[in-house]
Amino acid sequence: MFAEQKDFIDEVLTRLQNATGTHAGLVKVVRKQDVADSEHLRLTRNQATILINAPGVDTLAGVRDTAMIALMLCTGIREQELVNLDVDDLRQALGGKLALCVKEGKGCKQRLVPYGDMSFVLAIVENWLLRSGIFDGAVFRAFWRGNKKVRPTRLSVRAVNDVLAQYPVVVDGDTRVVKPHDLRRSYAKLQYEAEMDLVAIQQNLGHESLKTTQLYIGALDVEKRMGKAFVIFDVGRLVG
Repeated sequence: MFAEQKDFIDEVLTRLQNATGTHAGLVKVVRKQDVADSEHLRLTRNQATILINAPGVDTLAGVRDTAMIALMLCTGIREQELVNLDVDDLRQALGGKLALCVKEGKGCKQRLVPYGDMSFVLAIVENWLLRSGIFDGAVFRAFWRGNKKVRPTRLSVRAVNDVLAQYPVVVDGDTRVVKPHDLRRSYAKLQYEAEMDLVAIQQNLGHESLKTTQLYIGALDVEKRMGKAFVIFDVGRLVG
């Protein structure tokens, strides 16, 4: 009796699916192996150079914005980590080398980022500190109206995004607004291209997983993945 009832129910369900097409409405979840360059902005060396020079150093606001952009590009820190920086954090040491101290990164983890060849960024930041009269406390601060006098309060994360929005870059002919995480990805990509070890990049960025770092960098060995000719065809035959 039970078997007959089950057969009847199965037949009804099959007819309903055929009538409504519900069997074709199942959602397919597609996992991405690769992320196209267009989905995340990673600046080239030339684009990064243009961006770091965009604010100029003729105004106090320009000096501050240059220092902010330079420090994010040269160390890969997050925007929250940027606004949390104090003056004493700029010159710490790791293994006897000059480093930036990130007191509280994501997951309440402290880390040190060695400047290496990027230590020139300290001159940029210290120029901002000197001209703004900041000797301790928060490195990056907002302005009072008129952008001529610095507030005592720490800059907000939203303000960092607003600052970057003032300096769009041209990418493949399109004008793109740069976001703080774009600078973080750019740091990872450009350091990888400069042959920094992948694990070293992971540690500098403060990533728990190496896979996350690989996603920031993008296609690691795209040149090795370029298609190689294994058949011969004379395309000249196609002409005419």
